This record gives sequence, structure tokens and C-alpha cells, in this order.
Amino acid sequence: MRYAIFVVWNNQSLDERIIRQEESKFSGKFPGGVFQAFRRDENHLNPLLSISNPINQELVRMAHPAEYRSGPVTQRSASGNWLLIAFPGKNLDGVILSAAVPLADIRQEIESIRFQLIILLGISILLVLFLGRVTGESVIAPITRVQEGVESILQGNLQVRVGLPRPDELVARPINCDI
Repeated sequence: MRYAIFVVWNNQSLDERIIRQEESKFSGKFPGGVFQAFRRDENHLNPLLSISNPINQELVRMAHPAEYRSGPVTQRSASGNWLLIAFPGKNLDGVILSAAVPLADIRQEIESIRFQLIILLGISILLVLFLGRVTGESVIAPITRVQEGVESILQGNLQVRVGLPRPDELVARPINCDI
């Protein structure tokens, strides 16, 4: 017996599901933003999502250059309050994705990131200062002990012992010796 399996799918319905997922991700990140997708049918770009927002006309105008350039296009809206972007869908044949984000949302996101970076910078500086102090003390302490021992010897105390238990460059062999 021989079997044949045929798989048939509707590319447009799959595209629409992907577009809905992208719209959901976009809306989660930019609740005040507008997301739109267009598909080329004959000589027109038809919107795939129903949006009743005045910025939609500007998104349509952005979609045309993105289609011709085969790459992203960005600009400010005519009112100057929105950032517009349009780009061809990566795995969506003949689909142009476009979005409008209020500049206030972008500024708020930038301020949030700036605040986080300032906090991270402050913590980093404190950590560097702390580690520098600990490292400095671990290097300076044995040198100070040797210096104190030498000064004691110079003052005539020949019974002084300087015990440095560290096997490193400073103390290649024990310094505990009597003179």
C-alpha cells in the first residue's frame, strides 16, 4: 500500500495570526501606540487591521516608501507628537508593518532607562571603591609590617620578628629571622 499526504494551508490566515501576535506584543510595550499592517493587492496597500485613529493616514503614507525601499522608514508625524516607523514584514510576504508611538512614551522609556543606568553606575562606582580599598589593604598591610620591623631594627631592637605568612612575590621565603 502507498499513501500520500498533502498539507494545505492558507498563507493569509497564518500571516494574520502572526500580525495579531505582533500587535499584541506592541500594545503591551506601547499602550498608547498604534500598530497597523498592510498587504499589497494590485495597486493598493490595504490595511489588515481596522483602526480608527487619525494617525492611520500617516501610517499609510509611511508604508509606501518602506515597500519601495524594502527596508525600514522612520519619521516624525506632521504634528510632531508621534514617531512613525514602517518596514516590510520579515517572513510575511507582501505585508508592510507600521507603527506610531507617542514621543511622550518614548521619552518616558528613555528616562526609565537613564535612571536605571545612573543607579547601576552608582553601584559600580561603590563596588570599585570597595574592592580597591580591600585590595589596597591586602597589599599595603604586609609592606607596613615589614617597614615597622625595619624601623624597630634601626632603633636597636635586634630581637624583632616580622611574621608574614603569605607565599607571594613580597615574601618569597619566610622573613622570620633573628639578627
